[in-house]
Amino acid sequence: MGYGINSDDLYVKPDSDVVMDLVDIEGHPVANQLDTVFNRIENLNMDWSRFLDEDGNQLQTVGHHFSGSRPLNKEELSKLDRRGVCISCHKIIPEGDLVSDLLSHVAKYAKVEIDNNEYQSILNKSIIISTWVQILVPSLLLLFAGLWWRRRKKK
Repeated sequence: MGYGINSDDLYVKPDSDVVMDLVDIEGHPVANQLDTVFNRIENLNMDWSRFLDEDGNQLQTVGHHFSGSRPLNKEELSKLDRRGVCISCHKIIPEGDLVSDLLSHVAKYAKVEIDNNEYQSILNKSIIISTWVQILVPSLLLLFAGLWWRRRKKK
């Protein structure tokens, strides 16, 4: 989305050499001869993959050699950004909610392995059922209220 690697939470700054080797308790390499895994880039003290800040301000030039190339705008980012959406369901799964707890137990004792395809199928069914319930219940309530009002008006 242009916010950089892990939203600018770099593990190692790009202007530092990265050495992967055994280290002592203070973090100093133990070996006498070291090879860097990633060599530092002088004066690069920011995440090079970060094009935008959280307010949508452009931080660096991107794609200047391609016509029409640019960072995503706020409308495009809002359509793309789904960070945190998983927690809406997973804050109660598998404990804390009777239905999801029951589904989890049924899958466990029926020895149903829930792989990625099965998970997507369950999620798809849940969304479809939820959508229909959210549409049908208010519609039926309005219908019954209308019929009740009509019947009462006739008396």
